[in-house]
Amino acid sequence: MALKGLKDKVAVITGGAQGLGAGIARRLLEEGAKVCVVDINGDQVDKFVGEVNSPNLIGVQADVSKEEDAEKYMAAALVAWLLSDESSFVTGAVYPVDGGWTA
Repeated sequence: MALKGLKDKVAVITGGAQGLGAGIARRLLEEGAKVCVVDINGDQVDKFVGEVNSPNLIGVQADVSKEEDAEKYMAAALVAWLLSDESSFVTGAVYPVDGGWTA
């Protein structure tokens, strides 16, 4: 079943380097989304990113229960995709480059 409207959307998936999160990440990538997987296990992040080997995938080791880590992975997604061109998160928020970003 095709998921419509995900091409070039940005998804941040916590727990995304293994199990259900990894499956969701793979599916979103198949549909053309840009994916940032976040996982507390840095070795698993590196392994997953290496196995998938996609230009539309980045991985960040982070503890999502810590605010400073949340800032780290959101900044990684912003720098990787949202600041390079007009794109949007899967929620539909648009972040245009020339006018600053809006939620």
